[in-house]
Amino acid sequence: MSDEDRSALARRMEDENIRRDVSWEEVSAESGLSTALLRNIRTGKSPVTRKSAHKIELFYGWPAGEVQRLLTPADPSDEEIAGMSARELAAYALRVERTRGVEARRAWLKHAYAVWREALGPAATDSPEWQVEVGHSDA
Repeated sequence: MSDEDRSALARRMEDENIRRDVSWEEVSAESGLSTALLRNIRTGKSPVTRKSAHKIELFYGWPAGEVQRLLTPADPSDEEIAGMSARELAAYALRVERTRGVEARRAWLKHAYAVWREALGPAATDSPEWQVEVGHSDA
């Protein structure tokens, strides 16, 4: 999970605290999460478990899944995909797998493969860079 993804959650929590005029100690007391864990979640030093996410969502009155939504980045546009290197595509695909699973990674790579072929021509996906970084079998 990138710092950018983590900061989306941290910003939202901080904004909510300001809006509600509550301290982290109050969040801790009411949510059942320690202030240290809340700080570590916001800074990316601790993973966000399902249990922690549920407690955060309950405290803030957010819908179920909101924490995961904040931690899951939006997919890059086709234009952005066409401009990515094979190494960047592979790194993003791993990120998709970590947040959404293997099947989502395969689907995203299939889409990225089609975008690359359309934008850069068939030679792009037959290149050693694509083969080494991304691998043809997943596309």
